[in-house]
Amino acid sequence: MGGLQSVHAIELGNVKAFIIEGEKTVLVDTGVKPVPDEILSFFERGGIKLGDARQVEYLRRGSYYHIMNYIGERGLRVDAIICTHYHTDHTGCLKELKETLKVPVAMHHLDIPVMEGRVAPPPSTMLPPRLAAHFTITPCPIDIPLHHDQRFTADLRVIHLEGHTAGNICLLFQDEVLLPGDSIMGKNLLNPVMGHDEINPPLANASLDQEKAIANLQKLLDYKFRAILPSHGEPITENAYQKLKYFVASVRQ
Repeated sequence: MGGLQSVHAIELGNVKAFIIEGEKTVLVDTGVKPVPDEILSFFERGGIKLGDARQVEYLRRGSYYHIMNYIGERGLRVDAIICTHYHTDHTGCLKELKETLKVPVAMHHLDIPVMEGRVAPPPSTMLPPRLAAHFTITPCPIDIPLHHDQRFTADLRVIHLEGHTAGNICLLFQDEVLLPGDSIMGKNLLNPVMGHDEINPPLANASLDQEKAIANLQKLLDYKFRAILPSHGEPITENAYQKLKYFVASVRQ
């Protein structure tokens, strides 16, 4: 088994984590802390649909239990955790999962100071300050600093794409499957305004520098891949490289 068949997508509501079964078994991102009903209602009132009862429960309970259940039901043994960036829908359960799984955590070196609580992230523009306070980062020690074009293992490459955050990364598995984190947003069936095409840029109000994030997508075309599995939105499993090439050309016009 290899390529796309070796990558598990774990649905966590409006975000996904992934498990890659390669040379090492790697958990990519860790989902959200439990989301209070007050925040769920705020999004719904603002026109952002959160899905059916099952998807809302993913958010209400938080991602820790869903990730641990997924691992346990499949008898997986995780060797490491990689976080694509420090945003709390990707690192919300990092400290808990690191302690439970007893594995090292890796992140791009530019995002480590934020994740370890030594540097404050920019304030959120998506939520009022009172609600945004719920999504403060739970500091977690990072064991492995990552760098651009580094091979985490022989079959897993790190690609640094600054813009969404300073240390935002994508992961390329076996030169077949690209996990872009939030560098690319997939088609959003619930909320088309957030992504009506197969490939969309990261959200401007969630990005440190959206212009740079979009410009840096060109770097991905230096690599080979057949599928793109975004953390938000639908996967792209056919002609993914050509579709990204077309998107990059369209935004450069």
